[in-house]
Amino acid sequence: MAKEEAKLRIRILIVDDEAAVLDALTRILQLEGFEVQTASNADTALDFLAAAGGGPVDLMITDYRMPGRDGLVLAREVRQILPRLPIVLMTGSLVNVAEKDMERLGISFVLRKPFRVAQVRNLVRDLLRLDPVASIS
Repeated sequence: MAKEEAKLRIRILIVDDEAAVLDALTRILQLEGFEVQTASNADTALDFLAAAGGGPVDLMITDYRMPGRDGLVLAREVRQILPRLPIVLMTGSLVNVAEKDMERLGISFVLRKPFRVAQVRNLVRDLLRLDPVASIS
């Protein structure tokens, strides 16, 4: 029981300027039992992280192309606050992030859009080191 309760407290921050992407990822991850916080831009995400003291987020998934600060800039700023937070960079373009930039910015994975439900589930479980067989809900 305690193990299930601990899993239920896993929080994921999703940052994307497209409402449809936020909604889709939120549904996918909530069905898996995760708590989800969303932000439509980097400023809102940083405000959330600052207000939360950087504590309650276990994973951040951010879009690459957004108005204002892009996902790489956001990753760099988040890395200063939360150096160990896994960060997934989403992109619908053919942007190739150099491996050295990924390592420097602490980007754990680049997720190409469009993505499949199973791909998102497996990626999140892998990054958070969750048992792929166990049910979170």
